[in-house]
Amino acid sequence: MIVECLSPDFAGNLTNVETVANSGSLSKTFFLNKLLITFTKKGLDVFAHNIETVERLTPFVRDPRAKYRQTLKVLEHAKKSTAGLVTKSSIMLGLGMQDYLFFSKFLLASKIIPSIYFKGESDAEVEQTLLDLRNAGVDCLTLGQYMQPTKRHLKVVEYVTPEKFAFWEKRGNELGFLYTASGFPFRSFCILVQSIFNLLIVFRTTCQKFLQSR
Repeated sequence: MIVECLSPDFAGNLTNVETVANSGSLSKTFFLNKLLITFTKKGLDVFAHNIETVERLTPFVRDPRAKYRQTLKVLEHAKKSTAGLVTKSSIMLGLGMQDYLFFSKFLLASKIIPSIYFKGESDAEVEQTLLDLRNAGVDCLTLGQYMQPTKRHLKVVEYVTPEKFAFWEKRGNELGFLYTASGFPFRSFCILVQSIFNLLIVFRTTCQKFLQSR
């Protein structure tokens, strides 16, 4: 059985992050008939925390308490705090603010928000987000199409083409992610991704145990 936790960022409290990353782990050493016995119980397999979007759009897409750099620190700390832990994050594509036409002209005229924030994410920004995640030690990445859940949420700026999803999958693998899943629609695609991802984790765990036993 593979245990994955989709974790919050705990407002950047790394102690809490470490608690989740190490949850379920147990190691006890005791004597039995004069033999030293070590019992080890493995805990969490996958620590998931989603970065959601590129840095520029983060203040408008995510909860105000969630910060782009804070997410990277959380993922990096979880990875470093637990040996063998796999970290995972997700990005939604097709986001932006340009659809809010009823107040965008007012905001632009009053200079409350610069015009750059009304554009969807660029390829360069997605690329930088991938690089930032890899530098934080993230192992697995999923990219999916953003879908507007209700009328109160941000509208879809762009429906990403299959070719573009394929490009990001290839790019993610080139950057060294253990696995990159990129496709549309996001929810049904995740079912397939999770199956493949679980097999991948089992394979990696088996290899680690084999190397440790030699």
